[in-house]
Amino acid sequence: MSKSETKFNNTAKKMNDALVELLEEKEFIRISILEICKKAGVNRSTFYAHYSNTYDLLEEVHHNFTKEMYGYFESLSNIDYTKIQDLLIAPEYLMPYLEFIKKHKTFFKNYMNNLHNYKRDEFYSDIIERIIIPVCNQNGLNDQKTVDYLAKFYLQGINAIVTHWVSNDCQDNISFICDMIILCVKPYKSVIEYIN
Repeated sequence: MSKSETKFNNTAKKMNDALVELLEEKEFIRISILEICKKAGVNRSTFYAHYSNTYDLLEEVHHNFTKEMYGYFESLSNIDYTKIQDLLIAPEYLMPYLEFIKKHKTFFKNYMNNLHNYKRDEFYSDIIERIIIPVCNQNGLNDQKTVDYLAKFYLQGINAIVTHWVSNDCQDNISFICDMIILCVKPYKSVIEYIN
């Protein structure tokens, strides 16, 4: 990486960090570019060299959080992802995910409230490609239409529980939320029967 690329990335990180700090103080829609620049120690032209608007910056922060979140899962070597019943509902998988969400609850609350539907679809597509399709394929489920419906069911259901939890400031403990997700998603037997 060249010196100018490093400087560009360091400046972007400052603006990412500034937005996360500001989100601890106020709602996203109330945060101005000027406030971000002041907190990051950059000028407006620098901001516009990186982003078109605050939503672009919000998406970049989310992208970085998502990369960090995937890092949590890559360290989990004891989960058998070839078993469809472990698909997104193994406690070993859910607990780190929920801990990550709770750690960054203010950001996620703001993100969920300001997330454009097409961006939500992009986020889901990534999870579908990286996790759900490989697990389904390893279990003999290769019909794309069926996988698509199955993925939407899992992701929307889990997202609804997590969104509700985050909107209540993550007051319920993580193990309870984990149990709720498992309780709601548990009827995987019919999926296995469908495959076989």
